[in-house]
Amino acid sequence: MKSKRLFITCLIFFCLVLFVPNVNALNMDSSSFHIQGGNINIGSSTASASANLAMTLGQLAAGSFTSFGYVVKAGFQYIHSIVPFSFSISNTSIDFGELISEVAKTDTANLRVSFGGAGNYQVTAVEDGPLKTYDSVPFDDTSCDASGCDETAAGVWDLSTTHGFGYNMTGQDIPATFTTCYNINNPKLCYRRFPDQTTTPTPEPPIVVMSSNDVTVDLTSRPKNIYHQSTITFKINSKPDQAAGTYQTVIGFVATPSY
Repeated sequence: MKSKRLFITCLIFFCLVLFVPNVNALNMDSSSFHIQGGNINIGSSTASASANLAMTLGQLAAGSFTSFGYVVKAGFQYIHSIVPFSFSISNTSIDFGELISEVAKTDTANLRVSFGGAGNYQVTAVEDGPLKTYDSVPFDDTSCDASGCDETAAGVWDLSTTHGFGYNMTGQDIPATFTTCYNINNPKLCYRRFPDQTTTPTPEPPIVVMSSNDVTVDLTSRPKNIYHQSTITFKINSKPDQAAGTYQTVIGFVATPSY
């Protein structure tokens, strides 16, 4: 009997959201709130067009203070990052080609983040509905093998009789669920499903796929690295009675820094 074949395309895009707030330190009061800022700066600017030097003027108690094993760096300039925030994804069009039922296929993309602020960063992902044909025939997301998996918890997906679409994460700053999956000796077998923002009546919220409170600079590397990187592996496996057709969806990645 001739095997049924499917052609499935997964389109990936990312959105970069960058919040750079204006900072004004001032004690502000009303009948319902009190916001304590501490001081008012008399000026801040870039020193010159030819020199990469920024400054603030008139800030109280600005400086680096050390004592008994700790360091306090006070002043707005200490959160001025020397590592610009950036996010990139190496492969924005995932094409699985023709599929044979119960013969899984995978494809990968590298997520790379540069971050040097005093806060943290995170990258979230969400799907614009499950894979489906133009006439809305769905291709289900995976539930993994007997251990199960969902949008937040990863599970082992190794059996050819387990069908669906899901993803695995390896590398830096990834969710702990991918490394604490019970098949810890082979974390590459641990998958979970993307949240679906088209569910009703309540859309599923995006899920964090990378995050860190640390800067991404590695001072020990030569040349010096200023980014962290993870690999996302997309996996798909069709069931024998899956309708033939061209399936697609969009996975949205949003990278957000805080300072």
